[in-house]
Amino acid sequence: MQRVRTTFEFVGQNSSITALSKAITFVVPSTGNPCRVNGFPINAGDSLEISLDEDDLDVTNYDVFFDSGTGSDELYVIRVIRVD
Repeated sequence: MQRVRTTFEFVGQNSSITALSKAITFVVPSTGNPCRVNGFPINAGDSLEISLDEDDLDVTNYDVFFDSGTGSDELYVIRVIRVD
């Protein structure tokens, strides 16, 4: 059994995020503006989840860009990080 830690991060502007995790989820709340993660669109109220096999580690740099809209720039990033 692997030990893991779950982290939560708020992103409110265009930025780059390095995963360094075994799973990462990007969540745009229903009040948020749509955004793109490495070009993949995420609409308000939707999410993008990326998870790997048990022994793998995601080292991807994810570029986050917010599209214009009537909401605010809000994105929540949830990571599952292996604790050795």
